[in-house]
Parts: sequence; C-alpha cells; structure tokens
Amino acid sequence: MPHGPVLSGTLDLINEDTEGCWDKLIKDEANKEVSLKHNLEIDDLDELCLAEIKILDKTFDEFGKMGRFEISKYTHDYCAEWQDPNGSSFPIKPEEIFRAVGKNESEIRKLVRKHTEQQQLNQLKTALGNDFNTNRSR
Repeated sequence: MPHGPVLSGTLDLINEDTEGCWDKLIKDEANKEVSLKHNLEIDDLDELCLAEIKILDKTFDEFGKMGRFEISKYTHDYCAEWQDPNGSSFPIKPEEIFRAVGKNESEIRKLVRKHTEQQQLNQLKTALGNDFNTNRSR
C-alpha cells in the first residue's frame, strides 16, 4: 500500500470485522489510529506461545512509540521488499521477503516451495473443516 506494507488479514479485520474478535479488543481512534479497549493480561494471550509473545514485546519496544507516519517512513527506508504501488496496492511476493532478509536463490526456491505447500495445506484444512461443519449440522 502507499504508506507501507500491511498484512491483508489485518487490513480485512480493520475494515470489516464489526462483531468479531477484533471489534471486542480493538478501539478505533482518530486518524485511523487504534488502541486496545482494555489492558490485556498474559492469560488473555493463551493462543500464543512464549516465543511469539517475546517477539511481540520486542516489536513493541522497538516500534510501539512510533506514530503512523514514522512507521511509514521506516518501512519505506528499511523494508527492501516494499515497493511503492503508486496509490494502489499489490501483494509482496514471498521470494521478495526472502531476498530482503539475505537468502540466496537456492534457499529462496526451497522456501517458496515450502510456503506454497503450506498454503495448499491450509486451504485443504479450511475446506475439510467447512465440509465437516456442514455435514455435522445436517
């Protein structure tokens, strides 16, 4: 997107999740800013493992005090995988991310293949879950 990369799933939650988990936890603020509706305790994050919580803590320590335009400038300056879409948006390809973090072309091919397999497994899991739930409700 023009101001920097945004995870599609997160953007969907911001724009569309009016009665789901996002809406229960996140409060819209002025100027497209957001905040938590209430303080979270470690027990509220039971779907995350300790390593994921540490990553979130480290990320917040580094970026949590930045305003949206500071973060935007940071992504423009330091995220090699981001390219200006000239007012539009387009997905960042996994190989661009792998290249930006210093992987060689052989590693990139392997990682892209693994990424594609994981996406296919996730789609299959979703489809099987939907079929299972449909059959259970009959």
